Amino acid sequence: MSDRLCNCGCGKQVASSNPKVKFIHGHNSYKKFLSEDTLKKRSTSLKLSWDRNPERKKNLSEKMKGNNPAQGKEARRKISEALKGRVHTEEQRAINSKAQLDYWKNHPEKREERSIKRKNLWKNNKSYRDKMAKSMAAVYSNPEVRNKIREASKRLWMTEEYREKHSRENNPNWQGGISGEPIYPLDWKEELKEIVRKRDGYICQVCLMPEKKLKRKLHVHHIDYDRKNCDLDNLISLCHHDHMRTNAPGDRERWQEIFAMQ
Repeated sequence: MSDRLCNCGCGKQVASSNPKVKFIHGHNSYKKFLSEDTLKKRSTSLKLSWDRNPERKKNLSEKMKGNNPAQGKEARRKISEALKGRVHTEEQRAINSKAQLDYWKNHPEKREERSIKRKNLWKNNKSYRDKMAKSMAAVYSNPEVRNKIREASKRLWMTEEYREKHSRENNPNWQGGISGEPIYPLDWKEELKEIVRKRDGYICQVCLMPEKKLKRKLHVHHIDYDRKNCDLDNLISLCHHDHMRTNAPGDRERWQEIFAMQ
């Protein structure tokens, strides 16, 4: 952390080592001259103005699209260079997180619209799926990140509201309450998986990555997605990454066609 103080006059240190960064994220020079009460009144007034004139807000937004100088490639490059090395304080992270949570809570229709848009993009755009898969693989390769996600998930499941919202019929993996039935038949054993791996030359049948380079055993995938059909012609060796791709929601028929041509 640098020894420079934020130029807004709050007295806090600037976290970034970049000498061009003069303010803590979210702080501005005008805060030097305006009281907290005045800033609050301005913010409230602006919000009320947009609420009273949603059409004006929409028109201004459409007008600004493509006309903002900050949207130019050179401007974005300069902004990116200026922000390199900047670290958010814990206080600012908490503020950003709360603001985002409050926004989605107060705009459920926006959250639903965004969710549908991303689901359709995932279903219909293969390049997007591959890009996201590679991105998530890179993220999960970091043990620290995996632990943070795991702890966050545990905290969520401890709340009754979250469990109710994501259990049984509300969970996308719900299959009608078949947990009491055996998921796999009795002949689904490691010996059978090893036969399939050996038949496939210990190579992933999608990316052709050898098992030795993966440093973990290949998965054995059911081509028709019927776990009880353990016929050798219905089984294929896949790496973990490609096995996750074959189980993507709404993408199973495409993978069945691909494997049928092999």
